[in-house]
Amino acid sequence: MPNHFDVIIAGQKPSPPGLTGRDLGEVRHVICGAPDYFRRAGRPKEPKDLREHNCLTSQFSGAKEWPFKAAARTVPVAVKGSLSSNSHAALAQMALQGCGIIRIPRYAVRAELKSKALEAIFEGVALSPERMFAYFSKAKLLPAKTTEFVQFLQSTLATR
Repeated sequence: MPNHFDVIIAGQKPSPPGLTGRDLGEVRHVICGAPDYFRRAGRPKEPKDLREHNCLTSQFSGAKEWPFKAAARTVPVAVKGSLSSNSHAALAQMALQGCGIIRIPRYAVRAELKSKALEAIFEGVALSPERMFAYFSKAKLLPAKTTEFVQFLQSTLATR
């Protein structure tokens, strides 16, 4: 099978046959909004309050439910809003402009959270069930560059 790639980084196994995967770890998400949005629309006090807010959603997430923990179980909260995008940058920009609340990988808005341009909510109960994987050929002898790259990804993501 001629491949035109060395490694595929994805949340779900890609379709080409003959691939094996290595778990790179969870993708940590944060739910956040701009202080201006919270002043205008109010700050949700509990996850179910999100149903009454403009939640800007990611097309990567599939279902328009955000996962939370309650006791020992997962509780999905259905959300809706005026925008769904496949771009983390677009969602972050809309949130920064006060257009709504987003659920986004923490790495995508780390600087905005630190500067308080975005404020995190539900830190103790928001879940991040998504995981990221590196997929590559099942060949017994992989090129050293492929093996080293996957090891680099694992060590880098483990320290986040």
